[in-house]
Amino acid sequence: MVKGRTLDAAFHISPKEVALELGGLPDHKIHCSVLGDKALRAAINNYYTRNGQEDKVKQEQVKVICQCMNITDHDIEDAVLEGARTYFELQERTKCGTVCGQCKDESEALLEKYKHIHFGA
Repeated sequence: MVKGRTLDAAFHISPKEVALELGGLPDHKIHCSVLGDKALRAAINNYYTRNGQEDKVKQEQVKVICQCMNITDHDIEDAVLEGARTYFELQERTKCGTVCGQCKDESEALLEKYKHIHFGA
């Protein structure tokens, strides 16, 4: 899938592209495509680091959504890819919103966003 691509182009392969390349994945296995693209990005960053090209290492930008439990937008996306479809299921997987609850609205909005992005729901 990455043969013939530049490292920069390979770095930006999405989980959806990985799933499509595999011929699709059942909903309960879609998180496997996330593991694939994360591993690829880590390998590319490792290559840059080992070859003295630290300036090319790309850090993923994350936003902390739940301050109490230090849950990020990426954690919420991963939970959706692993099967969370309701706010309750999101809480079960991440523990977001279980302390003060101030992140509920933003967490629910991200839950819906990621369901739409990954499953068209």
